[in-house]
Amino acid sequence: MEKKKPIHKFNGGNGATLCHTCSVIINTGFTDDLYCDKCILDYLKSEQFVKDFSEIVERDTWGKGLPKIYINDEGYIVEHYKDGKIIKLKKVKDGK
Repeated sequence: MEKKKPIHKFNGGNGATLCHTCSVIINTGFTDDLYCDKCILDYLKSEQFVKDFSEIVERDTWGKGLPKIYINDEGYIVEHYKDGKIIKLKKVKDGK
């Protein structure tokens, strides 16, 4: 996945940041924002977000030789390695 960069344009001599999806002006001036409020909510609910997020997590864990650490469906904190090995570390009690 290639990291998206903000869309910066000049608007009558003033800088502006545009939404990647609908091109509305997000902010006058340059920011690192990529989406307007409406489009960010749509993106967070999308399959594309799940794909993008998964790629980032895998790059920052398995890509560095580290396990993914999460709570599985049984309520255990687990280490999940790229080779498929999963180690249960601790049972989480009452959401703590």
